[in-house]
Amino acid sequence: STVASALEEYSERFPLTFIETIRAGEQSGTLDRSFERLHRFYEKSYRTTEKIKGALTYPIFVIAIAVVVVIIVMAKVIPTIANVFSDLGGELPLLTRMLIGASNFFAKYWILMLGILFLLYMVFRMWGNTEKGKLRKSELALKLPLAGTINQMNASAQFANTMSVLLAAGITLDQAVETTARVMDNVLFKKEIQSMKAGIEQGRSLTECLQGCSCIPQTMIDMCSVGEETGELEENLENVADYYANEADYRVQKLLAMLEPTLLVCLAIFAGIIVVSIYLPIFTMYDLM
Repeated sequence: STVASALEEYSERFPLTFIETIRAGEQSGTLDRSFERLHRFYEKSYRTTEKIKGALTYPIFVIAIAVVVVIIVMAKVIPTIANVFSDLGGELPLLTRMLIGASNFFAKYWILMLGILFLLYMVFRMWGNTEKGKLRKSELALKLPLAGTINQMNASAQFANTMSVLLAAGITLDQAVETTARVMDNVLFKKEIQSMKAGIEQGRSLTECLQGCSCIPQTMIDMCSVGEETGELEENLENVADYYANEADYRVQKLLAMLEPTLLVCLAIFAGIIVVSIYLPIFTMYDLM
């Protein structure tokens, strides 16, 4: 049995790109180089993923702390103040009454609200697993403000990286396109890349096929054109993959830099409303006493 055939028996553990690259390395007698390319490929992907996770840690931590504080205030502080005012026979300010009403609503219907949210999540997940749902989610991911450009760059980097590894391993262009299409995360990219195979089998160049894809950036097309003219397609694809990965990382950092102060301002406004709602009845309480 060949190494690739042995790996196919555990295809749920090994990505398709990994198996096909190993197969091409065995056929061309460059198995050691295939492993080296795969090492660089997966190490690069891992570093990019870890950078994004690390950048998201602080905003997620702040949101989690804010949610815990709001729950404590709504469940403990507000009801206590409401009981004190009720004993004194005073009337709470409008802002405080609204906050207490929201607190009572959440306390009474929190199970129902969690059930509705869970039901909506399950419906959305089931719809997202359909072919139409996957396509709509992919289209939306590319059209989102700010994040849409980042998603397009990440998908472009994934396409260029995978194509570069497969071509360098000796896989033919049409086979590389077919395998790349199968490993793409974005369904819209997947469909457009799959449609390129027929054109390549008809004798068209990769650049000509890419020009018919609406989601592929122009820089990618230009770099592929230069690579095909100079005979260095896999090197150019590797370079453009690095470019898009670095550009996506830069834009993520920039987006998070904008998100953090925006998040803090929103939290400060919400906390200010809660503080004012608590202190208004305390000031009124002195008059009642």
